[in-house]
Amino acid sequence: MPKVQKAYKKVDEDITRTAGLDKCLRVCAGARVMLKRNIDVEAGLVNGAVGVVTGFHKNNADSSIQICSVNVEFEHAAGSVKIERQTSTFEVLKSIFFTRKQFPLMLAFAITIHKSQGLSLKTAIVDVGQNSFGSGMTYVALSRVTSLNGLHLIDIARQKIIANRTALTEYNRLRTLYTPHLGCLPMPKKSQNNSPTADTLLHADSNQTTVHDGDRVTAETSQGSSKRSRKRARTEETSEDCSPASKTQKISTLQSSPSFTINIYNYCEITSLNTEFQLKLCEELNLQYFSSAKTFRTSPICTQLQQTIYQRTKSHVSVQLSRTIGDGNFLFRALSLVITNDENSHHVIRSYVVNHMLDEEIKDDMANLFAARESQQQSFHEHLEKMQRPGVWGTEQEIVSAAHLFNCSVLSFSQYDSNGQMCIQHFPPHFASNPTCINTCHHKSLYLINNGNHYERLAVFYETSAESQHHLVDVEL
Repeated sequence: MPKVQKAYKKVDEDITRTAGLDKCLRVCAGARVMLKRNIDVEAGLVNGAVGVVTGFHKNNADSSIQICSVNVEFEHAAGSVKIERQTSTFEVLKSIFFTRKQFPLMLAFAITIHKSQGLSLKTAIVDVGQNSFGSGMTYVALSRVTSLNGLHLIDIARQKIIANRTALTEYNRLRTLYTPHLGCLPMPKKSQNNSPTADTLLHADSNQTTVHDGDRVTAETSQGSSKRSRKRARTEETSEDCSPASKTQKISTLQSSPSFTINIYNYCEITSLNTEFQLKLCEELNLQYFSSAKTFRTSPICTQLQQTIYQRTKSHVSVQLSRTIGDGNFLFRALSLVITNDENSHHVIRSYVVNHMLDEEIKDDMANLFAARESQQQSFHEHLEKMQRPGVWGTEQEIVSAAHLFNCSVLSFSQYDSNGQMCIQHFPPHFASNPTCINTCHHKSLYLINNGNHYERLAVFYETSAESQHHLVDVEL
């Protein structure tokens, strides 16, 4: 394999010696490759199509020989297809562009399960062992072949064969309404690996499980040498059984009512970050702290959050809102407001948060988290490259990174259904490795509001007298 990879790499370069070129071509002929770009959708020449190299077209220019195209025979295409170099342009810095020309091909003697989605194969050697993650992943791998005779298993972990909990919850809801005689489908046990699934990321708050007597939870902590390299507590997710006949069936997604089985405030503070924490964080990140905060306002959304917090904690709090400029930087503007009391440091915050995803402590967890929830239209590193550009909307991926970087819980007050119901999504500092908090967790809290297309800062503090609130202005979101 290394010999083939080395030889195939040479094909993409200008080779001046004919003997060396011919040797490379002989080695590369018959190599299994994957197309990395859509060329002709109707003909099946799409990103992910797999084929075999059958030959090359050479061109003599200036007493040198170059490869101008590669012949690839795809299973669903008639005859060999001529694949030529494609040009891609990237903006690496502001107004500085990099252009690259290369064959949109990569070796594909082995491919990931995510990349195999949509393929129909006559034969495949499949590894669905302990490294499998995410619901439905094993099903995708096993269903690629057209017959059992073509399926060859290296490893299979039966406990990794799980259904999507959100889908099962919806099935059970429909069964309860229309076919109650069928009963409910059993819910799968939660994954034992440390990589959260897509369901976990979308609804972090409700995925935390209550630790009862007999449940086993272990925590491992260590200290890093630098200020921002502190190890976060890691826990093993507790498993839960769900009986079809149970009327109080536990689910991992948000329930339809605003009352939840888990109180996140057992693990994080009710009030927002205090001035001492902000100053310390600004010092660590070399940011300027502004003592005069941006004007706070009240709105109906503030009242909703007050009511939600009271339902969970029986504490009376005041909630105030700070507006941010409505451009593609709004998530980072809101984070900048929380940390520095000014949103103009958003470009620095963006750089910190995005680059932190490559920190040695969490980069593998962040990559797994990305792979579990994205549609694989772009790689993790392509996502990071895109997120470096000003104006690109931040995602929950960046919120997870920010929680770890700032070493506090990010609480996002968000709408989760078409009826306008709101929930608190909880992203603790250790979310990337494990979204579940344990009894020893006691995180500072950073509040954001996500109204569907815009992030803004929320400030939560214990309620004061009405006279102290006279300067607030009522606004509608």
